[in-house]
Amino acid sequence: PQDVIAAPAGDSLYIMPDFSLVDPAYRGLPRIVVDYPFHHFTDRFGLVDAGFNKSQRVELLREVSNVWIRGNIWVRFKTADARDPEPLDEGRADAYRWWVMGEKNRSMPSYQRDFDTILAHGPGELGDALARNVTNKLIKLYNGHALLNWILSIGGQKKPAIFTHIYTVFYYRWYNGGRTGSRIFVRSGACSGWKKRLPGTGQEVECNSWDMPTESALDPAEFARILAHEVGHSFQLTHPPGRCQVAKTVAEMDLMRQQRAVTVAGTPCGMQNPFSKHARRLHPAQLNHARAQAEKLAARQSAFYARFPGLQTAARSPTEQRAFELYSSA
Repeated sequence: PQDVIAAPAGDSLYIMPDFSLVDPAYRGLPRIVVDYPFHHFTDRFGLVDAGFNKSQRVELLREVSNVWIRGNIWVRFKTADARDPEPLDEGRADAYRWWVMGEKNRSMPSYQRDFDTILAHGPGELGDALARNVTNKLIKLYNGHALLNWILSIGGQKKPAIFTHIYTVFYYRWYNGGRTGSRIFVRSGACSGWKKRLPGTGQEVECNSWDMPTESALDPAEFARILAHEVGHSFQLTHPPGRCQVAKTVAEMDLMRQQRAVTVAGTPCGMQNPFSKHARRLHPAQLNHARAQAEKLAARQSAFYARFPGLQTAARSPTEQRAFELYSSA
């Protein structure tokens, strides 16, 4: 992709990182630009909506870019992607509400809870047949993201993948986030801590923390760390060996360690470690490996943009389906 060093109006198209953060060892090397479409959502119940406002989302994505710009890799996000949510239709909003709130009732199988009142005959009126299709996706949930993918209208993986797409939702079934193929998922909220209320009723949304009682309300710094970490996995970086890194300072805490496996002296490793959300360090070997992988991703995207230049200058990133259709049509 074209290396846009400065936009005429700051963040008018892309969220601009702090280019002064490039490590001196990489300043003489070509800048590698890799685009990451960012998707967040809204629904009539306000349940899927991101836990951060527009300005926060822009600044958190800028923080992620600032982590990787140290290796002269511009992990690039479009400003409109961060600011403008994608709406769920009412049937998918019903399914998301059912998925989240049904977890609170452990006295019956998941696929039977609130089937009539919330899923089949909620405001979206999915009806019995489509609602049963949704329950089938929940039954398959533990083998993948079948239900969540349907709720977000992203379906199965599109290959070949031109971009790694990022999806964020408030309530997320898998603890912090993760990468599946060419997709990154990251939560922006939690089932414990601050909870949402259903509009018009004041009813607090109850869910079971998905059998993970340590899950807590998400700190913005934690969101940025999770996302920067998953971007590292998209560059084929792995978790370093060892159960716990005890760093001398916060600045030396390794980004690519799992959150429970990094700390500073005097504080044990663990999910509730207050320092791990600040882990940002990338070592030269990690940055060198990331640059090699980023070059491959950038070359693929450059070839795509050469065929469809309007997508690079468009305000919003293409959806997976749109990029796949364009690629397949040529």
